[in-house]
Amino acid sequence: MLIRFFIIQSTLLGTLAFIIWAILMSPNIWPFALSLDTLVATAAGIILTAMFLLVVAWPFQIALRRRYSLLLRIFVGAISGPIEVWLGLLVLSSYPINLEWYVSRAWALHSVYTAVGTAFAIAWYFHLRSKGCSKPT
Repeated sequence: MLIRFFIIQSTLLGTLAFIIWAILMSPNIWPFALSLDTLVATAAGIILTAMFLLVVAWPFQIALRRRYSLLLRIFVGAISGPIEVWLGLLVLSSYPINLEWYVSRAWALHSVYTAVGTAFAIAWYFHLRSKGCSKPT
């Protein structure tokens, strides 16, 4: 059940991440044309999002346990995005990560993964609620 949840979330949120990134960064319409490049870029968005969910967003939500409100979960989900961008740049990039580069050049990634982290927090909250409601009392 949990694996299926992560596969669905990675696919949906990864596609969302690609669409948001394409709108923010692309001056042309190429990201929305059906081509091999579009499919590869979408797959990359899904894979990066799956890594983000497993390494950053999910552990942050697990740390909150069941007892915290949706508003706090949304806040934690939103801040997990910039943390993921920093970790991703640290691990996957050879560029030096200074404040100017991190803020000015990675602004689109911050926007994308803040949205993805927030959406995942909401999905996780309702996933936990559905698990809790299905248990007999």
